[in-house]
Amino acid sequence: IEHNQYGVCALNGGSRVVLRDCTANNNLRYGVASSDGGSVDASDCSLSENKELGLGAWHTCSKVSLVRCKAERNGRTGVACRMGSSVTAADSSMCDNEQFGVYVSGEGSRVSLQGCASSSNSQYGVGASEGGA
Repeated sequence: IEHNQYGVCALNGGSRVVLRDCTANNNLRYGVASSDGGSVDASDCSLSENKELGLGAWHTCSKVSLVRCKAERNGRTGVACRMGSSVTAADSSMCDNEQFGVYVSGEGSRVSLQGCASSSNSQYGVGASEGGA
């Protein structure tokens, strides 16, 4: 899934995207996005070399689960979670991104990482601000 504005987008409550062994690379904005209550479950996927983000989760009730995924060498951030969304990641890698490996911000936003790597990012491995945890 390459050379689009957004590689994959789950938009609005009730929408669900399941990705298994997929690539969402080299997109103009994000590899994968979940917004306004959408959900994404990804395993064994590459979300790399996108112009902005490997993965972006936005707005209340948006949910993303990553298992054995790579979000690397993105123009800004590997995984971003904002405005009340949630991301869980296990055994995944968020490395060599231009700003953050993982960034969480906004009241009610939550990120849970288990067995993940976040290294060699230009600014922070994991950053949290504005009420994100």
